[in-house]
Amino acid sequence: MAYAKRIAICVLLGFLAGLFCWYGAVYIGMKVTAEQAVGIVTNRVTLGLVIGISSLELAFLPKKIGYLTHGLLIAFLISWPFALYGGNWGFNGFLYFGLAYGLIIEFLSTKVLGAPMKN
Repeated sequence: MAYAKRIAICVLLGFLAGLFCWYGAVYIGMKVTAEQAVGIVTNRVTLGLVIGISSLELAFLPKKIGYLTHGLLIAFLISWPFALYGGNWGFNGFLYFGLAYGLIIEFLSTKVLGAPMKN
């Protein structure tokens, strides 16, 4: 079950992660078009939104999964399609940074900012 505080925090953290990711790409010398910049930020905002609205309980698991595992799973599901079609961005780089941002968003929202998942 989602609630407004968690959704707002996760979307904001996703937006900040998108800006940081875009800055990182420019910083290392990649040519980033406006469309690519929008794609990067949109992907990370989507990652934050999905982490914010989801509370993952899987029937085949014996107990509720931890919040960091939740962040990793959602990050994989959101980042993988973008990494597949990322072209010269590199599959591994985009996917691994997506996983890292998923962990960061979930950790900050749950432990630092006090907006854990609710069931």
